[in-house]
Amino acid sequence: MNQAQALRLLLPGGNLRAVKAGWNGKNQIYQGIFRNYWVILEPGTGTEGHAAGTFRVTVNASLADGSELPELDRLLLQLAEQEKKHVIAAHRAGHAVVLELRAALNKKSIEEVINPLTTQVVYFLETHHIPTGCQSCGNVNAPLESYTVNNDSHFFCHDCAVKTEQELKANQTEIRKKNSNVLLGIVGAFLGGLIGVALWIGIDQLGYIAAISGLVMAVAACKGYELLGKALDRKGVIVCAVIVLVLAYFATKLCWTIALYQAPGDHWDFGYCYRMLEAVLEYNDKMGSYIADMVMGYVFTILGAGGVLYSSFKNASGSYAFRKNM
Repeated sequence: MNQAQALRLLLPGGNLRAVKAGWNGKNQIYQGIFRNYWVILEPGTGTEGHAAGTFRVTVNASLADGSELPELDRLLLQLAEQEKKHVIAAHRAGHAVVLELRAALNKKSIEEVINPLTTQVVYFLETHHIPTGCQSCGNVNAPLESYTVNNDSHFFCHDCAVKTEQELKANQTEIRKKNSNVLLGIVGAFLGGLIGVALWIGIDQLGYIAAISGLVMAVAACKGYELLGKALDRKGVIVCAVIVLVLAYFATKLCWTIALYQAPGDHWDFGYCYRMLEAVLEYNDKMGSYIADMVMGYVFTILGAGGVLYSSFKNASGSYAFRKNM
Protein backbone atom coordinates (compact mmCIF):
# COMPACT_ATOMS: atom_id res chain seq x y z
CA MET A 1 0.00 0.00 0.00
CA ASN A 2 1.44 3.38 -1.00
CA GLN A 3 1.35 6.57 1.06
CA ALA A 4 -1.59 8.10 -0.77
CA GLN A 5 -3.75 4.99 -0.30
CA ALA A 6 -2.86 4.75 3.39
CA LEU A 7 -3.60 8.43 4.02
CA ARG A 8 -7.01 8.09 2.37
CA LEU A 9 -7.94 5.16 4.62
CA LEU A 10 -6.34 6.06 7.97
CA LEU A 11 -8.67 8.03 10.28
CA PRO A 12 -10.84 9.77 7.64
CA GLY A 13 -11.42 13.40 8.51
CA GLY A 14 -8.01 13.83 10.09
CA ASN A 15 -5.13 15.79 8.61
CA LEU A 16 -2.55 12.99 8.71
CA ARG A 17 0.66 13.11 6.72
CA ALA A 18 3.43 10.58 6.17
CA VAL A 19 6.84 11.38 7.67
CA LYS A 20 10.19 9.63 8.17
CA ALA A 21 11.09 8.66 11.72
CA GLY A 22 12.81 5.94 13.75
CA TRP A 23 16.41 5.34 14.84
CA ASN A 24 17.76 5.60 11.30
CA GLY A 25 15.28 8.21 10.10
CA LYS A 26 13.87 5.88 7.44
CA ASN A 27 10.79 4.34 9.07
CA GLN A 28 7.55 5.72 7.74
CA ILE A 29 4.94 6.88 10.25
CA TYR A 30 1.65 8.76 9.94
CA GLN A 31 0.96 11.72 12.18
CA GLY A 32 -1.33 14.69 12.55
CA ILE A 33 -4.59 15.76 14.20
CA PHE A 34 -7.71 13.62 14.34
CA ARG A 35 -10.83 15.14 15.92
CA ASN A 36 -8.62 17.73 17.68
CA TYR A 37 -6.21 15.12 19.09
CA TRP A 38 -2.57 14.72 18.13
CA VAL A 39 -2.02 11.17 16.92
CA ILE A 40 0.93 9.10 15.67
CA LEU A 41 0.44 5.83 13.79
CA GLU A 42 3.51 3.60 13.47
CA PRO A 43 3.47 0.44 11.31
CA GLY A 44 5.73 -2.33 12.61
CA THR A 45 8.84 -2.78 10.48
CA GLY A 46 10.38 -5.83 12.13
CA THR A 47 13.23 -3.72 13.51
CA GLU A 48 13.97 -1.31 16.33
CA GLY A 49 11.36 -2.60 18.74
CA HIS A 50 8.47 -2.52 16.25
CA ALA A 51 7.61 -6.08 15.27
CA ALA A 52 6.29 -6.76 11.79
CA GLY A 53 2.54 -7.32 11.74
CA THR A 54 1.94 -4.82 14.54
CA PHE A 55 0.77 -1.22 14.63
CA ARG A 56 1.33 1.34 17.37
CA VAL A 57 -1.21 4.12 17.90
CA THR A 58 -0.32 7.05 20.18
CA VAL A 59 -2.99 9.60 21.11
CA ASN A 60 -1.78 12.61 23.10
CA ALA A 61 -4.08 13.30 26.06
CA SER A 62 -3.32 15.82 28.80
CA LEU A 63 -3.88 13.88 32.04
CA ALA A 64 -2.47 16.55 34.32
CA ASP A 65 -5.17 16.49 37.01
CA GLY A 66 -5.53 12.70 37.00
CA SER A 67 -9.26 12.85 37.72
CA GLU A 68 -10.21 10.60 34.81
CA LEU A 69 -7.36 8.10 35.17
CA PRO A 70 -9.39 5.30 36.85
CA GLU A 71 -12.04 5.42 34.13
CA LEU A 72 -9.42 5.61 31.39
CA ASP A 73 -7.55 2.64 32.87
CA ARG A 74 -10.80 0.67 32.97
CA LEU A 75 -11.42 1.46 29.30
CA LEU A 76 -7.92 0.29 28.33
CA LEU A 77 -8.30 -2.89 30.37
CA GLN A 78 -11.66 -3.50 28.75
CA LEU A 79 -10.18 -3.04 25.27
CA ALA A 80 -7.36 -5.47 26.05
CA GLU A 81 -9.85 -8.08 27.31
CA GLN A 82 -12.57 -7.70 24.70
CA GLU A 83 -10.27 -7.30 21.69
CA LYS A 84 -7.66 -9.95 22.55
CA LYS A 85 -7.39 -10.92 18.91
CA HIS A 86 -6.23 -7.44 17.94
CA VAL A 87 -4.91 -5.67 21.06
CA ILE A 88 -1.44 -6.65 22.26
CA ALA A 89 -1.36 -3.92 24.92
CA ALA A 90 -3.28 -0.77 25.83
CA HIS A 91 -1.69 1.60 28.34
CA ARG A 92 -0.83 5.16 29.30
CA ALA A 93 2.62 6.59 28.54
CA GLY A 94 3.06 10.02 30.06
CA HIS A 95 0.31 12.24 28.71
CA ALA A 96 -0.74 9.82 26.00
CA VAL A 97 -2.72 6.65 25.37
CA VAL A 98 -0.81 3.95 23.49
CA LEU A 99 -2.37 1.00 21.67
CA GLU A 100 -0.17 -1.86 20.48
CA LEU A 101 -2.21 -3.68 17.84
CA ARG A 102 -1.94 -6.79 15.72
CA ALA A 103 -2.52 -5.07 12.43
CA ALA A 104 -0.78 -4.31 9.17
CA LEU A 105 -0.84 -1.43 6.73
CA ASN A 106 -3.63 -2.83 4.57
CA LYS A 107 -7.26 -1.97 3.93
CA LYS A 108 -8.73 -4.73 6.10
CA SER A 109 -6.60 -3.92 9.19
CA ILE A 110 -7.10 -0.18 8.83
CA GLU A 111 -10.88 -0.39 8.50
CA GLU A 112 -11.51 -3.21 10.99
CA VAL A 113 -8.85 -2.67 13.65
CA ILE A 114 -6.86 0.57 13.59
CA ASN A 115 -9.61 3.09 12.84
CA PRO A 116 -12.34 1.65 15.14
CA LEU A 117 -10.06 1.22 18.17
CA THR A 118 -8.41 4.62 17.74
CA THR A 119 -11.80 6.26 17.34
CA GLN A 120 -13.07 4.54 20.49
CA VAL A 121 -10.17 5.98 22.53
CA VAL A 122 -10.60 9.45 21.05
CA TYR A 123 -14.36 9.37 21.69
CA PHE A 124 -13.71 8.54 25.36
CA LEU A 125 -11.28 11.46 25.65
CA GLU A 126 -13.79 13.79 24.01
CA THR A 127 -16.72 12.78 26.20
CA HIS A 128 -14.61 13.13 29.36
CA HIS A 129 -13.29 16.52 28.24
CA ILE A 130 -9.65 15.42 28.33
CA PRO A 131 -7.72 17.75 26.00
CA THR A 132 -4.72 16.94 23.85
CA GLY A 133 -1.30 18.34 24.69
CA CYS A 134 2.41 17.66 25.02
CA GLN A 135 3.05 13.97 25.70
CA SER A 136 5.70 14.82 28.30
CA CYS A 137 4.29 17.70 30.33
CA GLY A 138 0.66 17.81 29.22
CA ASN A 139 0.82 21.49 28.16
CA VAL A 140 -2.29 22.12 26.06
CA ASN A 141 -1.29 25.57 24.80
CA ALA A 142 2.26 25.18 23.50
CA PRO A 143 2.88 24.31 19.82
CA LEU A 144 3.85 20.64 19.38
CA GLU A 145 6.27 18.92 17.01
CA SER A 146 6.99 15.27 16.33
CA TYR A 147 10.30 13.80 17.54
CA THR A 148 11.98 10.40 17.46
CA VAL A 149 13.33 9.30 20.85
CA ASN A 150 15.23 6.07 20.30
CA ASN A 151 12.67 3.67 18.82
CA ASP A 152 9.53 5.71 19.41
CA SER A 153 7.85 8.86 18.10
CA HIS A 154 6.33 11.55 20.31
CA PHE A 155 4.63 14.95 20.07
CA PHE A 156 6.52 17.31 22.42
CA CYS A 157 6.49 21.01 23.11
CA HIS A 158 9.81 22.81 22.54
CA ASP A 159 10.77 22.89 26.22
CA CYS A 160 10.18 19.15 26.69
CA ALA A 161 12.09 18.35 23.51
CA VAL A 162 15.11 20.28 24.82
CA LYS A 163 14.80 18.66 28.25
CA THR A 164 14.54 15.16 26.74
CA GLU A 165 17.64 15.62 24.62
CA GLN A 166 19.59 16.94 27.60
CA GLU A 167 18.55 13.92 29.67
CA LEU A 168 19.66 11.54 26.90
CA LYS A 169 23.05 13.26 26.70
CA ALA A 170 23.47 13.13 30.49
CA ASN A 171 22.54 9.45 30.52
CA GLN A 172 25.07 8.75 27.77
CA THR A 173 27.79 10.45 29.81
CA GLU A 174 26.94 8.38 32.88
CA ILE A 175 26.90 5.12 30.94
CA ARG A 176 30.29 5.83 29.38
CA LYS A 177 31.77 6.41 32.82
CA LYS A 178 31.13 2.76 33.71
CA ASN A 179 34.23 0.58 33.72
CA SER A 180 34.12 -3.18 34.01
CA ASN A 181 36.53 -5.70 35.53
CA VAL A 182 37.65 -7.41 32.33
CA LEU A 183 39.17 -10.54 33.88
CA LEU A 184 36.10 -11.34 35.96
CA GLY A 185 33.91 -10.34 33.06
CA ILE A 186 35.64 -12.85 30.78
CA VAL A 187 35.00 -15.61 33.32
CA GLY A 188 31.35 -14.59 33.57
CA ALA A 189 30.91 -14.38 29.79
CA PHE A 190 32.51 -17.80 29.31
CA LEU A 191 30.35 -19.44 31.98
CA GLY A 192 27.25 -17.80 30.55
CA GLY A 193 28.17 -18.81 27.02
CA LEU A 194 28.39 -22.44 28.11
CA ILE A 195 24.62 -22.38 28.52
CA GLY A 196 24.35 -21.68 24.80
CA VAL A 197 26.83 -24.48 24.06
CA ALA A 198 24.70 -26.94 26.06
CA LEU A 199 21.58 -25.85 24.15
CA TRP A 200 23.48 -26.12 20.86
CA ILE A 201 24.51 -29.72 21.59
CA GLY A 202 21.01 -30.61 22.76
CA ILE A 203 19.42 -29.25 19.57
CA ASP A 204 22.07 -31.01 17.45
CA GLN A 205 21.21 -34.33 19.12
CA LEU A 206 17.67 -33.81 17.83
CA GLY A 207 19.02 -33.36 14.31
CA TYR A 208 18.57 -29.59 13.99
CA ILE A 209 20.60 -26.40 13.77
CA ALA A 210 18.93 -23.41 15.41
CA ALA A 211 19.75 -19.71 15.51
CA ILE A 212 18.31 -19.69 19.04
CA SER A 213 21.51 -21.33 20.25
CA GLY A 214 23.55 -18.31 19.18
CA LEU A 215 20.93 -15.99 20.65
CA VAL A 216 21.01 -17.74 24.03
CA MET A 217 24.80 -17.86 23.94
CA ALA A 218 25.02 -14.09 23.35
CA VAL A 219 22.41 -13.17 25.97
CA ALA A 220 23.94 -15.46 28.60
CA ALA A 221 27.50 -14.29 27.82
CA CYS A 222 26.52 -10.62 28.15
CA LYS A 223 24.63 -11.31 31.37
CA GLY A 224 27.52 -13.32 32.78
CA TYR A 225 29.99 -10.56 31.92
CA GLU A 226 27.76 -7.96 33.55
CA LEU A 227 27.27 -10.02 36.73
CA LEU A 228 30.94 -10.79 37.38
CA GLY A 229 32.47 -7.80 35.63
CA LYS A 230 30.07 -5.41 37.46
CA ALA A 231 29.18 -3.58 34.22
CA LEU A 232 28.65 -4.32 30.54
CA ASP A 233 30.66 -1.61 28.81
CA ARG A 234 31.77 -1.44 25.18
CA LYS A 235 34.88 -3.54 25.69
CA GLY A 236 32.73 -6.06 27.53
CA VAL A 237 30.43 -6.47 24.52
CA ILE A 238 33.46 -6.96 22.27
CA VAL A 239 34.77 -9.61 24.67
CA CYS A 240 31.37 -11.34 24.62
CA ALA A 241 31.32 -11.29 20.80
CA VAL A 242 34.75 -12.96 20.66
CA ILE A 243 33.73 -15.56 23.25
CA VAL A 244 30.52 -16.35 21.35
CA LEU A 245 32.50 -16.93 18.15
CA VAL A 246 35.04 -19.12 19.95
CA LEU A 247 32.33 -21.14 21.69
CA ALA A 248 30.50 -21.61 18.37
CA TYR A 249 33.62 -23.35 17.08
CA PHE A 250 33.89 -25.61 20.12
CA ALA A 251 30.15 -26.35 20.10
CA THR A 252 30.34 -27.58 16.52
CA LYS A 253 33.45 -29.64 17.26
CA LEU A 254 31.82 -31.15 20.34
CA CYS A 255 28.78 -32.17 18.30
CA TRP A 256 30.98 -33.99 15.80
CA THR A 257 33.04 -35.50 18.62
CA ILE A 258 29.87 -36.91 20.19
CA ALA A 259 28.89 -38.40 16.83
CA LEU A 260 32.32 -40.04 16.52
CA TYR A 261 32.17 -41.29 20.11
CA GLN A 262 28.73 -42.83 19.53
CA ALA A 263 29.63 -44.37 16.16
CA PRO A 264 29.65 -48.19 15.96
CA GLY A 265 33.01 -49.89 15.93
CA ASP A 266 36.03 -49.30 18.14
CA HIS A 267 35.04 -47.56 21.40
CA TRP A 268 37.54 -44.77 21.96
CA ASP A 269 37.26 -42.57 25.02
CA PHE A 270 35.70 -39.14 24.52
CA GLY A 271 38.95 -37.20 25.02
CA TYR A 272 40.71 -39.26 22.36
CA CYS A 273 37.80 -38.70 19.96
CA TYR A 274 38.04 -34.96 20.52
CA ARG A 275 41.81 -34.86 19.94
CA MET A 276 41.74 -37.09 16.87
CA LEU A 277 38.54 -35.71 15.28
CA GLU A 278 40.16 -33.83 12.39
CA ALA A 279 42.50 -36.73 11.59
CA VAL A 280 39.61 -39.20 11.52
CA LEU A 281 37.54 -36.89 9.34
CA GLU A 282 40.43 -36.45 6.92
CA TYR A 283 40.94 -40.23 6.74
CA ASN A 284 37.22 -40.80 6.05
CA ASP A 285 36.96 -37.91 3.57
CA LYS A 286 34.45 -36.08 5.82
CA MET A 287 36.41 -32.87 6.33
CA GLY A 288 34.31 -31.00 3.74
CA SER A 289 31.11 -31.83 5.59
CA TYR A 290 32.69 -30.78 8.88
CA ILE A 291 33.79 -27.42 7.48
CA ALA A 292 30.38 -26.86 5.87
CA ASP A 293 28.70 -27.60 9.21
CA MET A 294 31.11 -25.21 10.94
CA VAL A 295 30.28 -22.44 8.43
CA MET A 296 26.56 -23.08 8.83
CA GLY A 297 26.97 -22.95 12.59
CA TYR A 298 28.63 -19.55 12.33
CA VAL A 299 25.89 -18.29 10.01
CA PHE A 300 23.22 -19.30 12.52
CA THR A 301 25.26 -17.86 15.38
CA ILE A 302 25.54 -14.51 13.63
CA LEU A 303 21.82 -14.55 12.85
CA GLY A 304 20.94 -15.34 16.44
CA ALA A 305 23.57 -13.35 18.31
CA GLY A 306 24.16 -10.41 15.97
CA GLY A 307 21.12 -8.39 16.99
CA VAL A 308 21.71 -8.96 20.69
CA LEU A 309 25.37 -7.94 20.52
CA TYR A 310 24.61 -4.90 18.35
CA SER A 311 21.87 -3.74 20.72
CA SER A 312 24.12 -4.37 23.73
CA PHE A 313 26.92 -2.33 22.17
CA LYS A 314 24.55 0.56 21.48
CA ASN A 315 23.30 0.46 25.06
CA ALA A 316 26.84 0.19 26.45
CA SER A 317 27.83 3.19 24.35
CA GLY A 318 24.89 5.20 25.61
CA SER A 319 23.86 5.64 21.98
CA TYR A 320 20.54 7.30 21.43
CA ALA A 321 18.41 8.65 18.62
CA PHE A 322 16.83 12.05 19.00
CA ARG A 323 15.62 13.99 15.99
CA LYS A 324 12.71 16.00 14.73
CA ASN A 325 10.61 13.91 12.38
CA MET A 326 10.47 15.37 8.90
